[in-house]
Amino acid sequence: MVLEEFARTNAAVEGELYALVRSMNFDDLALQAHSLKGAAANIGADDLSAKAKTLEVAAKKSMPEGLEETVRSIAGEMDIIRSEIERIRSEYENAA
Repeated sequence: MVLEEFARTNAAVEGELYALVRSMNFDDLALQAHSLKGAAANIGADDLSAKAKTLEVAAKKSMPEGLEETVRSIAGEMDIIRSEIERIRSEYENAA
């Protein structure tokens, strides 16, 4: 399932983003945010994709202000997505 692959691939994304913010590694942060933005768009997670884009743009401009807040917001979106994936998985298994 595409959603499960998204969850598996991005299982540790919040921790990785926090670490990159703390180390002020703007280049890798922009790359990670760009990757997350695309992956989120592929599964229709528009809010997550938009937040990842915000993070990507800020990282490309080497603007540290608000980065941790943006990552917290991304983490909240990831929690919602993980819950939804689990709900869908459960419904699928119960229907089978």
